[in-house]
Amino acid sequence: MLPLGAETQRSRLRGVVAMLSASTMFTLCWNAGGSGPSMDGPECPAGAYLGDFTCMVDPAFNTSAATAQVALTLTEAAPGFANAVADMGLVFEWDGYLFAADITGQLDCAANVFHADINGTFGPLVAPIPIPFSGVIEGELDRAARLLSGTWSFAGPSGVVCAGTWEAPRQP
Repeated sequence: MLPLGAETQRSRLRGVVAMLSASTMFTLCWNAGGSGPSMDGPECPAGAYLGDFTCMVDPAFNTSAATAQVALTLTEAAPGFANAVADMGLVFEWDGYLFAADITGQLDCAANVFHADINGTFGPLVAPIPIPFSGVIEGELDRAARLLSGTWSFAGPSGVVCAGTWEAPRQP
């Protein structure tokens, strides 16, 4: 049993996780520069994408994968460009640790290439001392499959890395 102070901290963290998880939205903005959204041209196809991010810790001290589910939305931005900007929050719990990060990036709709930077903190649920971590998300837009997918990785100051894959199919 945890001391009352630790249990109170854990309860507060779970509340924050629930609140942030409900609002983890990844928004990409697009502009067709013409007739509107399409999966065939260089413009970014509008719509919602729901994705699973999975990674394994190296060196492995636990054999379970860290996973997070992310909602992505493509919406129209200012006229004149075919790039999508990404700005989202990522929150997940893994093996007794809480992770929270800001993710900012861009989808180059002409090249179908996505890149984003991850900057966040993590800490044990029982003693929430924030430890910084950072990383990258790389991906591609497969227009035929209506799928965004790729790799992601992040590391903390100790050099422990979590690397894996993600994919987000377009939702009906």
